[in-house]
Amino acid sequence: MPIIFSVADFCQEAVERELWKDFSDVWEIVAKVLVNAMFSDPKLFEGPSPTVADFKDSFIEAAEDERKPYELFVLVLKHVAVCTRYVNARTTEIVVVK
Repeated sequence: MPIIFSVADFCQEAVERELWKDFSDVWEIVAKVLVNAMFSDPKLFEGPSPTVADFKDSFIEAAEDERKPYELFVLVLKHVAVCTRYVNARTTEIVVVK
């Protein structure tokens, strides 16, 4: 098996090998990895966190899955929405006006 250099490479391999036959939730797992990278603690890594746009090549490769062409992209967007809502809820201060 070749060495996988990027998430896009993994997505290409997943499609070519039809990994969903062995791992039915392969795109769900990849989506969680991508979202965790986007919402990682900024204190742990130097530089800006990746964004959805940074994984464009991964989404393009995963879209070759003819069963569910945009499954990875949709799952990532769903998880980003949930995480964003959670982060906003935790960081929004409630001001009580007396």
